[in-house]
Amino acid sequence: ISIFEVSQNNISFVILCEPMKRTQISTGTPWESKVGYSRAVRVGPLIYISGTVASNADGEIQHPGDPYLQTVFILNKIQAALQAVGAD
Repeated sequence: ISIFEVSQNNISFVILCEPMKRTQISTGTPWESKVGYSRAVRVGPLIYISGTVASNADGEIQHPGDPYLQTVFILNKIQAALQAVGAD
C-alpha cells in the first residue's frame, strides 16, 4: 500500500493506494530494442499503445504507397495489442 498526502487550501488528505499491476507487451521488432518502447502497456485499468507503424516483425514496411492498407495493417496490430493485455 502506498500512502500519499495531499494538501490544498489548508486541508490535508491522506490517500491509501494499492499498487497497480503493470503488464507490458513487446512484439520483438527491431525498433523496440533500439528505442526502448513496448507495443502496449497496461497499468491497472489504463492501456497505452505506442509506436504502431505499418511494418512487420522484421521491420519491413507493409503496403508501401497504399495508405488505406497501411491503416488497416496498423489497426489490426493495435487490436492484437489490446487483446493481449485483456481489453474487451
